[in-house]
Amino acid sequence: MKKSLQALIITGLLLTVFGTMCGCQSTAQTSQSSSDIIRSSEVEATSNSGKSETKLDIHEEKMPALDIKQNGGGDEQSAFYGAQEISKLGLFSQKFENLVKESCTEKEFQEYMTWSEENDNPVDNKDRPYNINEMPNLPNVVKKYSLNHDKVYEILKDLQKYYTELSSESENAKYADMIYTDEEIEAIASGDVKKCFNLFTYNTSIMKNDLIYTPAYIYNNTMDKLEEAGITAEEIAARTEIYGSFSLTDEQMTALQNKMLKYVALQAEKGNFSGTYKIPTTATFSVPEKIGNATFVTQT
Repeated sequence: MKKSLQALIITGLLLTVFGTMCGCQSTAQTSQSSSDIIRSSEVEATSNSGKSETKLDIHEEKMPALDIKQNGGGDEQSAFYGAQEISKLGLFSQKFENLVKESCTEKEFQEYMTWSEENDNPVDNKDRPYNINEMPNLPNVVKKYSLNHDKVYEILKDLQKYYTELSSESENAKYADMIYTDEEIEAIASGDVKKCFNLFTYNTSIMKNDLIYTPAYIYNNTMDKLEEAGITAEEIAARTEIYGSFSLTDEQMTALQNKMLKYVALQAEKGNFSGTYKIPTTATFSVPEKIGNATFVTQT
């Protein structure tokens, strides 16, 4: 009886140990299986996201030198090197210059002439932004030399009438672009520089506070400088088609479109662009179809 009891105890102990071992093995298998499922889900989620998980390796585009002689006629040069949207703010009629002369001392007028001559070449805008408070434009000249409001107003109203009549007699759209609105005339005559420049819509150049960045500036300066200026990926993307119409060489156009694509891609990687960028066929740089929340598609 005693031996039978001992045998039962030993058998019970063996069963307990065996059960524990089986339970541990089952738990380990379950844990391993769950881990595999989690890893599988992570891989699947990454695979299905369609987003670029690899950091982009993007370097500055090497930009071929610009030659003003190749960039089309006067209007196109103005659009590429200057701020075409505000061209009428640089139109100084003879009557206006006479008013400046009669309102200034001889020394001041000579300073005005020097100021105008030194800033008359729009090609300079490829190296610097156009500063609305430092450049010789109509409202700035009115402000600087305290020109009489009513006299300036009268001069501009005469020009408004002249260009309106010229526009109605001609199919040339540029005459219509030279017609001053009443609001523009008042802002110029008041010497309100900021208000005057804010009345215009900028589709080609880009205005940031008191600075205007021309297409030539965007072409000629680094992506770091564009970012420092606060130029957004949306602003670059909105101008892709417009910039594609400039009279650049094939090499220059490819470099410009590559640069714009790279800039938007870098901003998308930083989470600063979530739209769709249509890549021009002239661009040769390649990017993933998805970068962050942005989509990149090639134009057809």
